[in-house]
Amino acid sequence: MTKFIKKSALMLVCAIFLLLVIGSVQAGDLNDTSVLADVDIETDAVDVDLVSEENSVGESNVKTFTDLEDRIDGFSTSVVTLNESYKFNPDADVWNTYGYYISSDMTLIGENNCYIDGSNSIGLLCIDSNCNVVLENITFKNGKTTNVYSGSAIRLGEGSNLTIINCVFESNIVENLNGGALFTQENTNITIRNSTFKGNIARDNSGSAKLGMGSAIYADRGSSLNMYDSKFIGNNAKLATVLLISSLDGIETIESHAYVENCLFDNNKADKYSGFYLDEYGTAEFINSTFKNNNAQVGGALILDSTPYALIKNCVFEKNSGTSGAAVRLAHDHDSSNVEVIGSKFSQNTAEYGGAIYADNAKLKVLNCTFNANKASETGGAIREINNGKIEVYNSSFTGNSAKKGGAIFSSTRDAASYNCTYIKNSASESYPDVYGAVDINIQTVSSYFGDVKFKVKVTTPWETLVSQEVRIKLVSGKTVFYSPADETNEEGIAYLKVADKTAVGKYSVELSRHEGECTINKLSVNVIAAPCSVSFNKVTMIYSCINSVKGYITNSKTKNPVSGTRIKIKVYTGKSYRTYTPKWGMMDHLQSTRPSLLPESTPLR
Repeated sequence: MTKFIKKSALMLVCAIFLLLVIGSVQAGDLNDTSVLADVDIETDAVDVDLVSEENSVGESNVKTFTDLEDRIDGFSTSVVTLNESYKFNPDADVWNTYGYYISSDMTLIGENNCYIDGSNSIGLLCIDSNCNVVLENITFKNGKTTNVYSGSAIRLGEGSNLTIINCVFESNIVENLNGGALFTQENTNITIRNSTFKGNIARDNSGSAKLGMGSAIYADRGSSLNMYDSKFIGNNAKLATVLLISSLDGIETIESHAYVENCLFDNNKADKYSGFYLDEYGTAEFINSTFKNNNAQVGGALILDSTPYALIKNCVFEKNSGTSGAAVRLAHDHDSSNVEVIGSKFSQNTAEYGGAIYADNAKLKVLNCTFNANKASETGGAIREINNGKIEVYNSSFTGNSAKKGGAIFSSTRDAASYNCTYIKNSASESYPDVYGAVDINIQTVSSYFGDVKFKVKVTTPWETLVSQEVRIKLVSGKTVFYSPADETNEEGIAYLKVADKTAVGKYSVELSRHEGECTINKLSVNVIAAPCSVSFNKVTMIYSCINSVKGYITNSKTKNPVSGTRIKIKVYTGKSYRTYTPKWGMMDHLQSTRPSLLPESTPLR
């Protein structure tokens, strides 16, 4: 303070001296340009000092936390106006780490750009259980608490209702705790309107999986979180900018609900999940909101875990990044998630798996959405669905998305539906530029005669982009297995497959596979039996030594078709005895017998 007084006195002397100088110049020769130049220099110096003086005076008007307590306690009503700013002063304030303690219903309204500053030393407000509190037009900044319940700007007690209107939460931090700006206990109701959360931090150096969560907001079980026209910018956490809890290990689940309308999540970062995290069994609606430039090691912008129902409507997801699901990640720690995405836009999101949406064992319905230029370095440039969930995509467009497999969509589920979707200039560096999805293979007909089994199969898919499929059939009977060569389906999805010749007699189950990916088939078995055959030879009577060949025919007794690939035995009378030969095939419908083709007597006739 002594320095400040001395400086002010010095400034006053300088100002008086300047007035004297100006007066003397006015009385002198106005044509003396050197004197005028000196006056300009002195004037500039005084102007600079006067600005500095005003800043010093402004800072001196900031009150302490003790003043804040006196101000609030001095009101006889529950509505308190704060027309000055308050900053924690360790020399003047003797305080606990909670900040000011509110134990009854109260409304705090700031005026004159009011702020409450914790000097990175203390929490700002602690609200008791079962209170109704309104905060309006106040900036909460530089809060830092070591309180186990956390919340460096505000800690909200169990069963309380909190309304935040036109407030700013800036640069609040927790370490090895949760809720950088706001922490709520169980069964609370929070409404946030036209407010901003920026630069808040939830950090963990302890290695605990349950700390460092919710850089802006951590809301516990049974909470209702309603946010309108608000911004979440540049917050940083180990896990999530906003975290809404419904279930904790070993504790009863109490469903929480979120309603988010016309909000912005921009440039938030996290080690694991970045933007809004809806934990197990919570429900939510996200309406007309924007998620952009959010980044995390796993899910980038919006994470929905085992939710019974969540709606994403008319939202924008742009330039988010993560490992799996840069824009939206549907997880299933316990049960599958049920999510509808309607009228939303996904552009330039990047991940390893699921550039825009990653759905793990989820029920996902997508209607009237656009997916442009999303990218996955592995699978599912726009959408990746795994683990037998259900996916339905209607009236949506996929343009310029890319991945190794499934440039637009990669789906392993058999429960899928698609209608009236467009796929334009999507790409895949390995396979399936549009949709990599499960298919159905239907065995339409089976034709057979002895030694040969032929199948006509048709491949269908719920997706509207049927591409040629390489399929094959396998006949299985115990340890006996016969394969057909692989064949490509035609433009109608049809292929004709022939199981290898000399299929052994027996009953076989039929299995079908595609070159790559999942498929389903209609159940079928095949019973291979020995066909009734007729054998006929030209009558030959000559000395055996002169015979070079004998011509004969084998036909199916029922179909009258020639039978190929069948071994027979011929006994030839030599004049003294019979000798047995196994003929070789010449033409398809006749035999040629030669002496070297003998087989042992034990060889069965077929």
